[in-house]
Order: sequence, then C-alpha cells, then structure tokens
Amino acid sequence: MFCTKCGNELSENEAFCPTCGTPTAAASEGAPMPETTPNPFAAAPTPAPEATSDNPFAANSTSTVDPTNPFATQVEAAPEKKKNKPIVLVAAILVAILVLAGLGYAYEGIIIPKRDRENVLAYTATCMDTICSGESGEEDFYYMTGLGLSDSDIEEVEDALMVEFENMLGVPASDEVRSSVDTMLRALLDRMVESYDVDEDSYTRDGDVMTVDVNVTGIDVVSLQAALQEEDLEDMLYDYLYDNLDRYMAMESEDEIQTAIANDILPIVFDTYTQRINEAESTTSVWTFTCEKKDGELYVTELDTHGTLSEDVLTDLF
Repeated sequence: MFCTKCGNELSENEAFCPTCGTPTAAASEGAPMPETTPNPFAAAPTPAPEATSDNPFAANSTSTVDPTNPFATQVEAAPEKKKNKPIVLVAAILVAILVLAGLGYAYEGIIIPKRDRENVLAYTATCMDTICSGESGEEDFYYMTGLGLSDSDIEEVEDALMVEFENMLGVPASDEVRSSVDTMLRALLDRMVESYDVDEDSYTRDGDVMTVDVNVTGIDVVSLQAALQEEDLEDMLYDYLYDNLDRYMAMESEDEIQTAIANDILPIVFDTYTQRINEAESTTSVWTFTCEKKDGELYVTELDTHGTLSEDVLTDLF
C-alpha cells in the first residue's frame, strides 16, 4: 500500500503516512492509531482552564456560601469608609502652629530673658573693672560719681583746682604743686574701690529695665572727711612760715615771697591729704546698677551708690 499523496510505501496498519502525515485508508476505517513520535516543532497545547463550580463544597468553589452553615443568611460587607483627609491635614497644621508658638514662647520668655540677665551681670562687672582701673568711657555715670576718671579727666580736675588756688593766692602754681595735686587725686581714686562682688541673686527685671546690686569694698568717705577736717591747715601754715622766715625775708620783692610761700606750702597740704586718704579705713557698701535695653543694646542709666559717693560728699572732702 502506498501513500496517496507522496507515494511512500505504507504498511496495512498505518493510519497516517509517516512522511507527510496524510491519513490512510486504515484511518478512515477506524483502525487504532499507533503511537507516534511527537513532533518537536509542533506548538505545545494550551492547558484548558480549571473548571469552577458554584458548589460550596467543591475545592474550586466560587460560592460565597459558608460550607459549615450553607443555610445562613448572607450579609453583604459594608463598604469601607473613606478617610477624611482635610480634617487630618487641618489637625496637622494646628499641631505645627502650637509647636511653633511654644518654641516662640520659650525663646521670648526664657532664652532672651536669660541672656539679658547674663549680659547685665557681665556688663556690671565690666563697669566695675573700669572704675577700679581708673579708666573711663563716655557713660554719664562715671562723671556723676567722680569715678573712673581717665588721665585727661584727671588733668581737667587738676587744672580747675589750680585755677581756684591761683585766683585765691594771686600767684601761678608751680609744677611741684601740680604733681602734689595729681598724687592726691590718684590716691583717692585708687582707694575708692578696692574690691567688689556682683550679687547675682539681687537681679530684678521690669520690662526692659533691669537692676543688680554690687557689694563694694572701698574707702570710707565719711571717716576720711572727718580725718581731713581735723587737720588744722592754718596752724600748719604758720608753723611752716616761722621755720622758714629767714629764707623768705631774704627775698627782694613781696611777689617773690608770696609765690615762694604758695609753692612751698601747697605741696605740703596735698601730701598731708594724700597720707590721710591712704590711712582711711575701708568699708563695704551696696551700689545699685540700673540698666535699660534700648534697640537691642544695653545701657547703664543710673548708678546709685546710696549716698556713699554722692557729689555732695566728694565736694565736701576738700
């Protein structure tokens, strides 16, 4: 038997031509199909989808019926509520505002006042250092108290004092007299403040006005004034003239005698004052610094020495 298509010789039992695959007469008669070698180039068959069933007891069931209680009433699940995002956003903004407000309050109410306190204490100590060193700045409180005079300030005081003496005596002051006055003034300034201690616990604040007390150890002005008043300058002058009478009588003119007496006796007076200043006792007093904050800057607006170094006391010393 031969293939009707390609002419290949076939056996009687072959249902298909092994060369071209054409069915033979045996295939049409219902002969059993022989096992054939699979065609390696043929496409793989697509698996059929797994059958599903509405039977709740089947393994592949799509039924929503509970197999353990198939007669239970089915209740549809409630739809999930959508979250209210605007409310959450508003809450987050409010929390952020509260946090920022808290930080602002902490900065304005805690951090800045703490820094101001530290600045006032440091500034007060700096002012006291300046007073102790005899240096001065442009602040008014130096001149209100007579403290912290610079070299130029001391020269101005000496000039004013010399003018007063020259007008009173009618003669010019010599360099020796000026040197004696300078020694006296510097001795007084050196003893005005010997030491100090800023009382940090005394710090108070009222708005932008802050105060702090300083415990100052320095010269006892009251006892110094009493010691200077005990000096009998008139007797000192007469004693000096008597001891140097022959020298003055040998001078030719009255102006020469007057000038010599003034330039001799005044240094003695100032040296005596200097000695009494150095011998004066020390005492402790409280000075109150008042500072004010203006435009972010700190200023000392008042220094109250509570009468221990008032202008009247300093003026009355001499």
